Amino acid sequence: MERKIIAIDGAAGTGKSTLAEKLAAKLGWPMFSTGRLYRAVELLAHQHSVPESDSKELCKLLDAHQLQVVKSVDQNILNITLDGAPVDHLLYSDQVPNNGSKVAALREIREALIPIQRSAAPASDLVVEGRDIGSAIFPEALVKFFIIVPSAEVRATRRALQKLGREPTESERSEIIRDLEARDLRDAGREFNPTKQPEDALVIDNSSQPLTEIVEKMYNYVLCEIRKR
Repeated sequence: MERKIIAIDGAAGTGKSTLAEKLAAKLGWPMFSTGRLYRAVELLAHQHSVPESDSKELCKLLDAHQLQVVKSVDQNILNITLDGAPVDHLLYSDQVPNNGSKVAALREIREALIPIQRSAAPASDLVVEGRDIGSAIFPEALVKFFIIVPSAEVRATRRALQKLGREPTESERSEIIRDLEARDLRDAGREFNPTKQPEDALVIDNSSQPLTEIVEKMYNYVLCEIRKR
């Protein structure tokens, strides 16, 4: 039987990761955030002193090393391994200062990571979140969600809570907004697989509605689509 994929896309700070985690938990499926793969590439670059902008050398590193997404003992958790060793504990460390965002802008790296993303947990139904999941990685996904938060201030506050663990100061909020806007432009403007709303995606506004209600809405929509099969 063909596995079922739920694709969740959106810009940084829209809460798509949290929604993906909670939806996956409610479904009892594994969840995978593709942004972790780009962090893993940045980690590999750091370990071998390769500039993050050097796509040719980065591709050589990827050819020389094995980057995989594998199931852990807990079958609902997916881990990233590098040459067979888990690296999840390093992906949010000082060894990955740019959050994978620079390598994610490189066409060659995005192309190289597509088969790794598509082969994640190949025998499992899966909730996948990122920026081009429904449009490029899993265009055949059973359900596609596109998460939006129109307010830049709300996105910045959420980003600060995620990174700093507290509400941002006004100067911090302004700086985060500038960073988010710059990243949005890079993601939407890149030539290869830009961030965009798939035509067949259900748009979810994650601005103010309670999280539990949004997850319940997404869950019921997924169940409805599964029953149609």
